[in-house]
Amino acid sequence: MILFCSQGYTQRYKRNFKYRQIGPTSIAKTTSDSGKWTANGLGWIESLAVFEKNPLIIYAGSNSGGLYKSIDGGIYWNFVFDLPLVTGALCIYLDQNNPNSLWVGSGTPVNQYPFGLGILYSSDGGKNWLQTGLTFKPEDQKVIWDIQADKSGPSSYKIALGNDEIYFTKDNFKTYKLVWENKSDMRADFRQLLNNRNSGRNMAAGNRLMLSDSNLSDWVDVTSRLSFNSLSGRKSTPPDRFAMAQDPRNDNVVLALYKYGYKNFIDRSED
Repeated sequence: MILFCSQGYTQRYKRNFKYRQIGPTSIAKTTSDSGKWTANGLGWIESLAVFEKNPLIIYAGSNSGGLYKSIDGGIYWNFVFDLPLVTGALCIYLDQNNPNSLWVGSGTPVNQYPFGLGILYSSDGGKNWLQTGLTFKPEDQKVIWDIQADKSGPSSYKIALGNDEIYFTKDNFKTYKLVWENKSDMRADFRQLLNNRNSGRNMAAGNRLMLSDSNLSDWVDVTSRLSFNSLSGRKSTPPDRFAMAQDPRNDNVVLALYKYGYKNFIDRSED
């Protein structure tokens, strides 16, 4: 008789993380809800911004019901997007030197009729809002998904991202320039921007991956450099939307998570 013995180990986690709901959970109310071009309810939370010098101050943007603010770390929330037309707050750019100064990329990305007001600015913590040089009408059917600032030097430029457009400004959106526009039948569907503080390069991620030089004069489609292109029988359809991550210790290290066909990919770049 031969006896085989084996020792098994169950997976153990080093630390147990416990989550608790902190909101916001209330539904935004508006007197202008006519059933057209207006938001219905809060929707999921699309964006967060924390004031680093005082982390109790948090802004949370929903995908359809506007912007919320907490000054006690999320125990209580106030609705601070009381505009004649309530849209989503898809991205928040918070001045880390002044918690009351913030820009919000507006938009409600419903499937057939997306709408937004462009980039809105508040200097008093959301009590009042002003439109900026990047302004849309609801019938334009445009939203702003992301705002990023240059991290490589004193130029302080900012980039804004729509579904198929990239905008650039050096004066906090008093004036702006359209630096890339999709002119093909294949949607770019941008949702995310990355900025490299070492090189000044910028990356826009959607169904396509675009890369710019430091002065934003040219944008190059680098989707073909990703590993899914090595698949046999690959079709001309784009991958599903990318989710990008940047190493906080080294901006040159970037991860791209995406799906193509029935396969999931995580690509890594170190340059």
